[in-house]
Amino acid sequence: MKPGFGEIISVKAIWLIQLGTPSDSSTSAVRRYLNEFLTDPRMIDLPSLVRHILVKGIIVPLRAPKSAEAYRSIWTSEGSPLLKYSRDLQRELQKALGKTPVLLSMRYGSPSIAEGWKELQKMGANRALIVPLFPQYSSATNASIMDKIAEQFRSSENIPTLDVFPPFYDAPGFIAAMAEKAPPNLLDYDKVLFSFHGYPERFLRRGSPVCLADRSCCDNVSIENQFCYRAHSVATAKSLASYLKIPADKWTYSFQSRLGGTKWTEPYTDVVLENWGKAGVKKIVVFCPSFVSDCIETLEEIGIRERERFLNAGGEELELVPCVNSSPSFVNFMSSEIQRNFLKEAS
Repeated sequence: MKPGFGEIISVKAIWLIQLGTPSDSSTSAVRRYLNEFLTDPRMIDLPSLVRHILVKGIIVPLRAPKSAEAYRSIWTSEGSPLLKYSRDLQRELQKALGKTPVLLSMRYGSPSIAEGWKELQKMGANRALIVPLFPQYSSATNASIMDKIAEQFRSSENIPTLDVFPPFYDAPGFIAAMAEKAPPNLLDYDKVLFSFHGYPERFLRRGSPVCLADRSCCDNVSIENQFCYRAHSVATAKSLASYLKIPADKWTYSFQSRLGGTKWTEPYTDVVLENWGKAGVKKIVVFCPSFVSDCIETLEEIGIRERERFLNAGGEELELVPCVNSSPSFVNFMSSEIQRNFLKEAS
């Protein structure tokens, strides 16, 4: 059917955005990636000059060689695991959504947001759905993505209508897809840990005046803490534990990957694992529900380093649960939500 008078054919696109990855596992490539990543003011909130001196003069020179070694331990014949699994998700979503183009960009690294923006312009898209691939909202991920997209506006005359896929931290479809990855004998393990990426507490307080007023403020998501990353994480852990019917005394949540000397969200994953090992806990399962795609934080940090920490402290087995990646259940959840809320809305 042709558009009527004054109507325009809608050209829509889906734009998946992940955090990012180095182009290869060499120290130089990792150094470039870390420089871009850590000079983002959403990551290190210091004055620009101080931030650049600190990152480029101290942090990256010290961190890049160790990070490159960590990347090499998980690098595949297809490159970065994060990029591989993200491309797999892009491909499967494209199959599920048919003719609607599905793009993929990285906030840091390649394919970049600038490249994705050019693709949108080239295909003549007048409406796009931005899909941040992070179940829980945080300014360091979701807001940083929007910062970078906004940069593209300055050099563009034509700006398509942009919609944003909401955080899906407790969406039934996401919880079910994550639960499917659990080992079949899950309840035979001594403990289950839901490990989320860490986040500086000062970032949380900036987002909500009531944040961390007491240690129970994250127990429920409300209008006051609707953008709280920690509250979203707690909600994910509770939903997963409930779905999997894990007894309350057998599971907890924690936060990994902290950087620097400031206080980050607690409890800390490395501390929990070491304490469990010393206390005689032998067999555990670890989920990483703040990541949809397996990456250095899941495969290397938890699968190698934190496993060694737990075993050295007295533990015997750490089972790492894979992320949802491009599982049929997760693809079905994402495609169903996109079709219902973006592609099939009333004209």
